[in-house]
Amino acid sequence: MAQSLLKETSIKLYFQNGVKENGDPQLISKTFNLVKATAAPDQIIQAADSIESIVKYPVHSVTKHESYDITR
Repeated sequence: MAQSLLKETSIKLYFQNGVKENGDPQLISKTFNLVKATAAPDQIIQAADSIESIVKYPVHSVTKHESYDITR
């Protein structure tokens, strides 16, 4: 039976740095690695808020990414 082993967890913050001609937000992103796998959503948002306070652009959205090794 195949098994999965969590290898890495990261978060990606999308910052709004303007507005496109069609009115959609123009976004840039930054990935932060070495996130604790046990980090709760509230903790991730708290980290995003802290980062937002020291950067030029507001946070538009946050995603959490998990990478797994799959073995047989």
